[in-house]
Amino acid sequence: MFDGIVDAIVARIAPLLVGIGQSICQHTQGLVARWPAYEFMCRNHQDLAVLTVEHIAITVIAMLIAVVLGVLIGVRVSSSPWPNRNSILFWPVLGLTAAMLIAGILSLALSPGDLAKLPNFQPANPSTWGELFGSQGPGAAAIFVALQSAAALGLGAILIVGFLPADHDWRVIGAAGFGAVSGPMLVPRPFLHELLLQVYRLVAVLPLGDGLAVVATILNWVRDLAPLWAFVGLLLIAGRLSKQVTWRTYLAAGLGGYAAGTVMAAFVTMPWTGTTSSAIQLVAFGLLALITLLGERAAEATLYVVGVIFTIPSLAMFGIMIPIIGIGVDPAVAALMLYALLPILRNTITGLRELDPAYTESGRGMGMTDLQLLTRVRLPLTLPVILAGVRVSTVMTIGIASIATLIGAGGLGELIFQGISRTQSKMVLAGAIWISLLALAADFIIGQGELRWVSKGIQREADSGVQQEPTGA
Repeated sequence: MFDGIVDAIVARIAPLLVGIGQSICQHTQGLVARWPAYEFMCRNHQDLAVLTVEHIAITVIAMLIAVVLGVLIGVRVSSSPWPNRNSILFWPVLGLTAAMLIAGILSLALSPGDLAKLPNFQPANPSTWGELFGSQGPGAAAIFVALQSAAALGLGAILIVGFLPADHDWRVIGAAGFGAVSGPMLVPRPFLHELLLQVYRLVAVLPLGDGLAVVATILNWVRDLAPLWAFVGLLLIAGRLSKQVTWRTYLAAGLGGYAAGTVMAAFVTMPWTGTTSSAIQLVAFGLLALITLLGERAAEATLYVVGVIFTIPSLAMFGIMIPIIGIGVDPAVAALMLYALLPILRNTITGLRELDPAYTESGRGMGMTDLQLLTRVRLPLTLPVILAGVRVSTVMTIGIASIATLIGAGGLGELIFQGISRTQSKMVLAGAIWISLLALAADFIIGQGELRWVSKGIQREADSGVQQEPTGA
């Protein structure tokens, strides 16, 4: 999944670093003659640029996933159980969750041993479900894969409705369901594809040369990441929603249903992709569903499980990922994400728990909805604590990523392990220096981000000790 992304990033950025490195080495010839490790870096600056970009790309991808999961899970386990037993969403959520789990188990149990791959099947796109029942499909398991796909889209729509103020309105639920079902058929193809194709034709008349290929790549990413843009649109609209149902409510429900349905479809167990990976998807969905339903009741258990994962030795963790996911970038990203999760999750929970309830009560008194309280009050006030966890996780992940080279993920760890095997101290020193520089640079960047992203009033309050910042990490 992530191998292609890393290769594309390396192909675009590494040549830029090669030119910069060559220029620096030409202007520091005196240092090259005196320091063997620096001479090794300049002599191998092309390979060093590629390994550096690989290291950064793997770390950034793992951190992005860890931040999203850590904050979302932290917010969920810091809130009351959802949905409420008296809510109209309670039984639909339980029913769809049970349907996904049961259908997933049955699709694995009834799947034949030799399965044909269905490369065009997309669980989030109902127009592709017909392929399941073809002569090359997975036979009896097709019914349960289709049922699980339908349950995933419905559950994604209901989850988004639960975040909107008018979660009791069946019209809003219908809009979210319409977005989940019709969105994949309209976006990204054919509507978005045709739109971006016209953009490409307009750009093609310009004398860009090789830059035209870069433009085509960017437009393809924009097309393929359509659910992300739908989610961004939801975030932009969500802050203006009120308890009164308006056109913005329907638009937010449709966009959110499309984005959430696509995310939930990732948990559909398709047996032809591998029994082990499908079983892991099913277990991951069950755990996330349990956390969502229990809310704050699952906080301690969640922290305990994540803490146990954190204690697994890094070399053993990468070894565990090989029979599950394979070798390459994907298992490295999965392992690094699990390691980075604990500081972010713990700081998010700690920050939300220690937040003064007076802030929330003041927001309710002003007529804010739960979503507005979360996005305008709770998260902004907790942001310094969350960023502290992100800072610790990033520095730690950069160091652990060096071990990922043992499972074919690349990165600066190749210099270290090859240097050890060849007893070349300058190779080991070069890799260690670059990893340390990356960690220091990341720590500085996130530290500056704390100063720029956190409100000045919150910074002054934290500095004066009015509200002491929890360490958490």
